[in-house]
Amino acid sequence: HMSNTSDLPRLRTNALPDDDDPPFPNPAMPLFPFVSRVATRRGVRMAYLDEGRGDPVVMLHGNPTWGFYYRNLVLSLRESYRCVVPDHIGMGMSDKPSPAKYD
Repeated sequence: HMSNTSDLPRLRTNALPDDDDPPFPNPAMPLFPFVSRVATRRGVRMAYLDEGRGDPVVMLHGNPTWGFYYRNLVLSLRESYRCVVPDHIGMGMSDKPSPAKYD
């Protein structure tokens, strides 16, 4: 049984810059027609999609892919579901920190 989570708050994020300076360049427009949101932890930015409303569907990619893998699924489900698709650190549109950053 799934609970109704449409009234849950959106994920906390940093403020996004204006449209002239997106947080991450989108190399796949128009195939990936989304603007990624940003979550920053310890100075490392993680990109993620948060599209639609309704019960959440979290889509986690494997290695070496990124949220682009789920683009068609998000487009199909966002009318009825909240689709959350993070790009793991080091992949997709998330930051790619140097190995020293992991210490």
